[in-house]
Amino acid sequence: MINWGTDNIDSVIFPVQHTEPLIVAITPTANATGIKPPEPLGITFLSVNSAISPANVSVAINGVSVYTGQEVTLLHSTSYRIVVNTQGTHLIRVKILPIGGWDLDSKYTVVAQVTNAVPNTTTTTWSFHTRSDTKYYQGDTPLDIENALLTPVENFIAVEPLRKALLQGALRATQVRTRNKEAKAARVVYKYAYLTELSSLLNIYNLRNERALATQVKEQASPIELDKTVMDIRGYIDKAIADLHGQGAITDAVARQVADYADSTLHHYRVSLVANLVLIAKALER
Repeated sequence: MINWGTDNIDSVIFPVQHTEPLIVAITPTANATGIKPPEPLGITFLSVNSAISPANVSVAINGVSVYTGQEVTLLHSTSYRIVVNTQGTHLIRVKILPIGGWDLDSKYTVVAQVTNAVPNTTTTTWSFHTRSDTKYYQGDTPLDIENALLTPVENFIAVEPLRKALLQGALRATQVRTRNKEAKAARVVYKYAYLTELSSLLNIYNLRNERALATQVKEQASPIELDKTVMDIRGYIDKAIADLHGQGAITDAVARQVADYADSTLHHYRVSLVANLVLIAKALER
């Protein structure tokens, strides 16, 4: 448990800085890996021969300003918990931790800056990586059909807008860059296809993989979010059904069945329908 008021900051001294003010200690250190979600970011600013003030200290994380010099001992922002400790007018320690902890399997780039009374300004930039989360799918073991989903539909032209819409809406926006974004989006589309009994249409293509279906994608968009994306191009659903039917990919009975899904009032049924249409088209093109 961290005592936000009194604990010392584990640190590493920067060997290349000689002109004050100095950023003399950081944690996590530059290029550190395996950082756990509750580990705080710690930065120590020092200026022996000229005064420094919290008002002249700033910290940004992944391009977003997090601390801009409020002279307080404990600051709660909407996203971060921040503690500032000063020792006289020559040393400032700042601790920062996102509310809820750092995202797993993510890279964070920190830019810290301090200006003393001279005035001289020092800016330091470094990055660290948080540990991977084995609970969630990392996007590094895609199925063949998922790889196929990442390429355009060529034989069923009306299906292509649906494929693009699903992939673009499959993941929620996150504060940090999503690693293997395309592969994760393809997994979400694959899983949504099997969300309803309509997935029985895929049985003849032997696409079902229980291990893949059991995975979780942390950034997965909800059925409501993804449904809004596909319903924005509702007309293409009817065109895709007609295209697949016209080329013999689905029977008359199946065409009527999937049309009923398109008119469903349930978000997950409509999303599952579109995912199935795309998977059928890609399975036939493999």
